[in-house]
Amino acid sequence: MTRFRQSIPAVSALYFQRTSTWLVTLFFLISGISAGVFTELSLPEEEKLRIGHHLMEHMFLTDTVPSRSALFLQSAENNLGPLLPVFFSGLTSFGCPVVYLTVLYKGIALGFSTTLLMESLGWDGVLTAILTVLPPGFLALPSLFLAACTAINCARNRKLSNRRKKSLSFEAGPYCFCFLLPLILTAAAIVLESFISPALLQLIKLQ
Repeated sequence: MTRFRQSIPAVSALYFQRTSTWLVTLFFLISGISAGVFTELSLPEEEKLRIGHHLMEHMFLTDTVPSRSALFLQSAENNLGPLLPVFFSGLTSFGCPVVYLTVLYKGIALGFSTTLLMESLGWDGVLTAILTVLPPGFLALPSLFLAACTAINCARNRKLSNRRKKSLSFEAGPYCFCFLLPLILTAAAIVLESFISPALLQLIKLQ
């Protein structure tokens, strides 16, 4: 218990150490969402139809309904996948670009898919986005954002430290502990996206 209490300041420092980290990470996230929106709007109609059909299959909006297990595995891959490069990048002194690119990619995916749903399905697309994209996103995006800020702070600490091996050993415990909260949020997003959101969507379709 004493060791846990002693690690709390180190954990808090990795989360909130630099305001600039939060601002830059937020910039990349917003830039990614904006790029996703503009990319979708610039696509030819044929390409939008093809991608839209694939996206709607994934969201139970066609007669081809994937199994819950397949949807769970796909959601786990989509949401846990970005956390892995972020986590390992924080253990190096040169991982910041990888973290920023991961955040940018996630923003592009969110902006593109949400805009495609709304444009393809009209008001039904708005309802679909509210039920299937936004609720998991409200958990997955803060999870990735928090993990990214933690990884960047740890990577910058490694870069600024002259005793790299000792620094890594000192921060390894708090750094891993910092990822518990993002993992919990991500797990909740996966459950929401895999089971709860599809059930709500199917309930509305039956009415």
